Amino acid sequence: MPNIVHVPQHRNTTKQEAAELLGIQVYDTALPQPWLNEVAGNLSSLDVDASGKLYDILLTSLVWCYDQAKIFGAPYPLTLKAWAYLKALDMKTGTHYVDETHSLLNVLDIG
Repeated sequence: MPNIVHVPQHRNTTKQEAAELLGIQVYDTALPQPWLNEVAGNLSSLDVDASGKLYDILLTSLVWCYDQAKIFGAPYPLTLKAWAYLKALDMKTGTHYVDETHSLLNVLDIG
């Protein structure tokens, strides 16, 4: 489970503000399009409300972080929901985006 950073309720937070609140040093708010398409496809079965919002959730609640993976970068979840989707991706595909044995991520408690 990640460290959860609480923010004031009803606060509209941009991806940039969220990344700064979490202490992320080097990041890009844009995600690699092929990676995003692949992840959304892999996790489409988890889109429980069936309204196609999974893609939007991933797009709005992840940044591409270079703090640890300096050359190629890696996705960094800004919210608990995004962390859960990356954890599900790890379990489904064997990736290690939220590998809790090597690092503990901070995420915001916003949806």
